[in-house]
Amino acid sequence: MKSVCIIGLGLIGGSITRDIKLKKLAEVVYAFDKNANSLEKAKAAGWIDIAIDEFNDIKDIKPDLIIVATPIKSAAKILFNLAQEESLSNSILTDTASAKGFIYDQLKDINAKNIALSHPMAGSHNSGFDASKEDLFNNKKTIIVDAFNIDSENLAKVEHFWHKLGSDTINMNVDDHDYAVAFASHLPHLIAFGLTDAIKNEANSNINQSSAGGLKEFLRIAASDPDMWVDIFITNKEAIVKSLKQFNISIENLINNIESIEDLKSELYKIKKFKEDKF
Repeated sequence: MKSVCIIGLGLIGGSITRDIKLKKLAEVVYAFDKNANSLEKAKAAGWIDIAIDEFNDIKDIKPDLIIVATPIKSAAKILFNLAQEESLSNSILTDTASAKGFIYDQLKDINAKNIALSHPMAGSHNSGFDASKEDLFNNKKTIIVDAFNIDSENLAKVEHFWHKLGSDTINMNVDDHDYAVAFASHLPHLIAFGLTDAIKNEANSNINQSSAGGLKEFLRIAASDPDMWVDIFITNKEAIVKSLKQFNISIENLINNIESIEDLKSELYKIKKFKEDKF
């Protein structure tokens, strides 16, 4: 691959640039970010070759692959604009956003045939370029959502790119992806925020002083970037609410069994076995 352009040098975008350089996956790495400081750091560290100052310059560069590593609403807007640029018709466009229904709804009417959506299942509660690191995607899964029926050769190139970064790829449609990640990522974050808020509202308690490692690890993701998670919760709200209803049913079931030692023990052993078998 001759050239790659990364739009957005946060945790994900910054980590992608590092791996592209370390694994020598492209001859030239371009990057665009509204934060000039992130571009300067990436250029100084050697993770990118050329910093793009103006977004519109991307259409003149014509990279082989453009990766939009921004929050969901922003990614939809950027992909919408890039997909309609005639000069980029031979460029492959992908993203890293964690919900796809919103993006699909924004782009479904423009005949975007050079887009294959991606979602690397990797990350951290830390954010920004300074949190990026090498091998973030190694031994992780990346979900490919071929929502726009890109041609098979270009779809294979997107899959191959993630394989080179160390990911295993799986293919899903839009709805299956958004419901799966609601359980796998979005609901756990919502619960962590909610539990932290519940503890915060226990004004007379000493929960934080008396907590051990388990609670701190469980609540770690509640330190994630609120702006990013507002974007996720709003754009994938239907799937999240559906998963939350299923979660509430499970909690109610445990509460209903809490008066019976044998019934509660039976339920917990079933849950334990499922966890050990599947995770």
